[in-house]
Amino acid sequence: MISAAIVCGTLAITTSAIAQPYPDRPIKWMVGYPAGGASDFLARVLSQKMAPDLKQPLVIENKPGAAGILSMDTTAKAPGDGYTIANTGNGELVYNLGLYKKLPYDADKDFALVSTIAKLPMVLIVQPSMPVKDLKDLIAIAKKDPGKLNYGSGGIGHPIQMAMEMLKYRAGIDITPIAYRGVAPALLDFLAGSISVMYVDLAASVGLIREGKARPIAVSTKERLQVLPDVPTVEESGIKDYDVYAWQGLIVPAKTPPAAIERLRTSLNTALNDADVLKRFSEAGVLPMVRNSAEFAKLVQDDRAVWLPLIKSLNLSLD
Repeated sequence: MISAAIVCGTLAITTSAIAQPYPDRPIKWMVGYPAGGASDFLARVLSQKMAPDLKQPLVIENKPGAAGILSMDTTAKAPGDGYTIANTGNGELVYNLGLYKKLPYDADKDFALVSTIAKLPMVLIVQPSMPVKDLKDLIAIAKKDPGKLNYGSGGIGHPIQMAMEMLKYRAGIDITPIAYRGVAPALLDFLAGSISVMYVDLAASVGLIREGKARPIAVSTKERLQVLPDVPTVEESGIKDYDVYAWQGLIVPAKTPPAAIERLRTSLNTALNDADVLKRFSEAGVLPMVRNSAEFAKLVQDDRAVWLPLIKSLNLSLD
């Protein structure tokens, strides 16, 4: 016969195990791009601040490939227990839905949205030797000789490429795209003089602008950028309703408990308000963007309403 003391002891151990506060072991943070890129930078900066708050290490696992699809698929198939998280962006949650006929993940059903993280503004630069002082000049040249100018991008579906295609569409101009396997080789060709114009992220552009190797003519966001206060926005330059930027947010597998999601959101938001994080973001040209799950979902839906019809009309595909 089992004694009452043993039963009580067993129940106490079981109850203690169940009541263990989240998290009680390391958390895996999936990144869909190689080390050194913007996604990896955000994950590493934030994980360093979140780990002490969560009292558990956040282990970065880079799984690059297929426009972030490999990381998204891994995250979708992970247990929904709060111990797998990922940062993702408009590429995986918006563009890929139009660029691929079939994805291994369901962007709506396989994930829970925790919070947005940041926006990454872009700067439109031209060759310093070009007779272009502003966006109006660029549009005039492009209309005079359709297809003569070219632009570089990190490949089909890359935010830089999508931003340029949106600009071309809204301005009614034809500039020939040249897709590279990443932004770095495109920028090298720009510096070599074989690329006329391109969008580039703020961190990569500021040094080139200061050294006179690139002329900035517009910024992609609706507001001017503090680090380039004299450079007008695309909208100020005559293209209405243009507010384009890459963004990143934190997601988890769909069945993750609400309490774990809230704990992650609280920790992330605390990190996004940390003075050291803000300094490192500023140095990298990253703007923190704090939005809750509902606001994150609205951002995704609003972006899809803009980008998916454009992708379809331009017949862009990665299949």
